[in-house]
Formats: sequence, C-alpha cells, structure tokens
Amino acid sequence: MKISMWMLFDNLTEFQPVSAISDGDAVIRQVRMFSPKEQLRPDTVYIGHADEFSGGDHDPIVLANGRDRITVSHCDAAELMNRVLSIFDRLRDWDNRLKEARLTQNPYQEIMRIANEEIRCPMVLGCKDLTVYAITEQYHDEDVYKGWDEVKEIRTLPVWLIKYVNDLATSAWSPDDIDPAFIEPWPGMKAKMQVRFNCYVNGEIWGHLMVYVNELKNSVIQLGRYVADLYGDLLERLHSKDYDSYSAYYWVADLLDGKTFEKGAIRSLYWSLGWEDNEQLQLYRIMAKRAENHNNVMYWSFDNIRERLKSAVTFVYRDSIIIIGKNTPSFSRLAADCIREVTDLSGYRCGVSFPFTDIEKIGVYFRQAGYAVKYAFEKQEAIHRFEAVAYEGILKEFADNTDWKLWIDPKILRLVDMEKQQGKELYSTLVSFLSNGMHIGNTADALFVHRNTLIKRLNRIEELLGRSFQNVNDQEYLYFCVSMIERMDSIEN
Repeated sequence: MKISMWMLFDNLTEFQPVSAISDGDAVIRQVRMFSPKEQLRPDTVYIGHADEFSGGDHDPIVLANGRDRITVSHCDAAELMNRVLSIFDRLRDWDNRLKEARLTQNPYQEIMRIANEEIRCPMVLGCKDLTVYAITEQYHDEDVYKGWDEVKEIRTLPVWLIKYVNDLATSAWSPDDIDPAFIEPWPGMKAKMQVRFNCYVNGEIWGHLMVYVNELKNSVIQLGRYVADLYGDLLERLHSKDYDSYSAYYWVADLLDGKTFEKGAIRSLYWSLGWEDNEQLQLYRIMAKRAENHNNVMYWSFDNIRERLKSAVTFVYRDSIIIIGKNTPSFSRLAADCIREVTDLSGYRCGVSFPFTDIEKIGVYFRQAGYAVKYAFEKQEAIHRFEAVAYEGILKEFADNTDWKLWIDPKILRLVDMEKQQGKELYSTLVSFLSNGMHIGNTADALFVHRNTLIKRLNRIEELLGRSFQNVNDQEYLYFCVSMIERMDSIEN
C-alpha cells in the first residue's frame, strides 16, 4: 500500500500540523531524514528543519514529498520520525489484513470490518440491483438515517427507501461516470455527506461503496477509493473462470465450521466442480511445524498451489492450506509433486486424510490430516498419510467420536461387505487370526482349514488392506478396527 501526505496529515493532529499540500497523491513508500546531499526520491517523505528545505532561519520541522509540505511546530525531528514510522506500520498492517480478508468465509463483511478501523464512519457495499453485500455493523438508525438497521437485517434497501431514492432522482446528482461522487444527504440523515466510490468488474460498474461522513477529509477519499478497488479485485475473481472454486470454498468452509446443508445443496456443489455424486475425494492439509505467524509464506504457498491444482478446491482455513481433490492416481501424483515443491521451500508439512465420499463430514477428514502431520513431525518426509498414524489418531479422537466408521480404513469395511455379499471368508479369517493372538496353528484349528489355506488367505488380506501383520502399528490398528466393528455390530443388532 502506498501512503499519501493527506494520510500523514490526518494522523498527526496531536502535533497541530499545517498543510501546504498541492498534489497529495498516494505515492509514498518510505520515510527518511532529509540530507542536502541525497537525491530526493518521489516515493519517499523526508523529515527536516524548514531552513534545510527553503533556506532562512525557520525552525519548524517539515515533512516534504515533491511539492507537498506539512509543517509541525510542537515536536522535534526524532519524535516526528518515530510517529511517522508508527503510522507506516499501522497502515501496512491494515493493508495486509484487508488483503487476507479476501480469503475469509465472508470476505465482503470482513473487508468492511477491517476498513472501518481507518475509515471511521458508516459504510455500505452494494450492487447496482440494490442488494447490500456488506455494511458496518456497529452503527444504528440514530447514527445514520432511518432504516439503517433494516438494511443490516435484510441486506437490501427496503422498499420505502428505494421509492424515496427514485423520487429524489439521485442519478441526476451523481452520474455513474463521476468517481468519487459527493452526494447531498437525505432528509433525516445524520451524516452531512455521502461519498460514493464505484466498484468495477471487468471495466463495468458492478456497484458502489458508500461512505457517510460528517467531515470530508482527503485521506478518507483516498482510503475509500483503495477499499473500493480491493472489492473490485475480489469481485473480478468471483466473476472469473475460478468462480466455482471460490464458491466451493464458501461451501466447504461452512461445512468445516459445522454448518449443515440439504442433500440437494451438497449435490449442486459436486456438480459445480465436475464431481460425481459418489466421487471418492481426499483432503490434504498443509501446516507449519509450529504455531507461528507465516502469513507471507502461507499465502505464497496457497497461490502457487491454487494455480497448479485448478481441478481441486484450495483455500486457507485457520492455520492451514486445505486442498480437496479426487482420489485418483493422476491427481495424487500431481498434488504430491506440487506440495513437495512448496514444502521444500517453506518447511511446511502436509497431512492426507482417508479417501471419502461424504463431504458433509469434512471436519473429520480435516482432523485426520492434522493428526497425520502431528504424529509424523519427526520424520523427514513432506507428505504424511493418516493411514500411517491412524492408531494414534483414533486414540486421540475416540473419547468424543461418535461416527466411528469414519475412522476405519475403508478397505477393512470392504472386507466385511465382501463376506456379506459374496460369501468370501476373508474378514472372518482376519477376526479369528487376531483373536487367536496371530498364531497360525490355533487359527487354522479354529477355522477348520489347512495351514496353507490359512496362509494364502492371510496373504490375500495383507494385499487387499495394504498392511503387514509383521508391522506392530498395523497389528494394533487392525485389533482396534476389528474390535470396534464386532462390538458396534453386536450393539446395533
């Protein structure tokens, strides 16, 4: 974000500044103490004594940028430098949070909330069809005008107000091609002036950001224009070819936050992404090693991944980058290559959930991917699958988990179905083998089969499950899964 002399002037009121600003454009990126030997840069504001800039014996301190001057009489140069640096830091932090807000669940409202920290007056973002997309929530009818609370509640202009606006013929006051437009207040409006900033999508006016002020400051106009452009950038993204991905993000973020939808709504989400209703999906969760603030790296990684994995839903959620894509060999390879490139540079790690088809339960798979990262941090690999640490994950989750089947490897459940539907005895063989302490002889006797027959079945089970009876973690996980299936089956029946 570039800063203007007007922004500095309006933030230095405690020093009783005097302005001689003729340009005041937002071009400033840094501040320096003035030196006569230094070539002056157009993107820098310089601090020095008045006589250093214009000669003579004037003592006041001056901020200078190009032809613009601000004179300050009630501080020294060092104090003013510190104050200006703090203004730079605050506005840059504000700018970063505005940009991050574009990736939140409700970016329109979150941008509005953050914008109001600097533009301290009521604001509304609305489409030209009079739908309200965001409104500063802390203001009430008595602060602005009759009907403000009604606008907040129904998110569109109420009928009485639409009729009133039409009767006023406001378009004659402020044609669309004037930006910003300074509009007279309506009767009964507490603010003395409306300022309207156009929001453009692909060069066309989509709607307006309205700011209601009592004192018209140049800095407010510049900041309002900046926020309107941020909204325009967001709107262009939402109206671009990536629209489905952004729409899907809102759906999935709502699901992660615990919101529920009807089956028909979920089906429309699948269709919008080109997924079949029963498409098998997988969730990838990229996380930092420690709970530290890595916003710049996080959003660089997000942009890199989203550009390459266009068929997936990719977004930032809390402390993680989330990727949801089809569970196919081709996508898995592409995702792994992309994730490894990002993690090699960022030091992040990625967890991968079990495959799933019920996206309504996405919160479970989100946690699975988190456990995969948590319990594999000592390893050097960048990508960790939940199936490798499922036993640890289920122990952590078990106390308050109710949808227990979601934590069972689908391949084990398929053994159960194969036995019920096809009469194959692989699952009952697995149950007997585990209940007999994995003893070949005792298990063969219990099943009344030859040892060679049992060994062939066990080899087939290992092949279908992708696990080994020689692996201790696999043994413990299989014991748990079988005991859960057997116990819950007896309770349900």
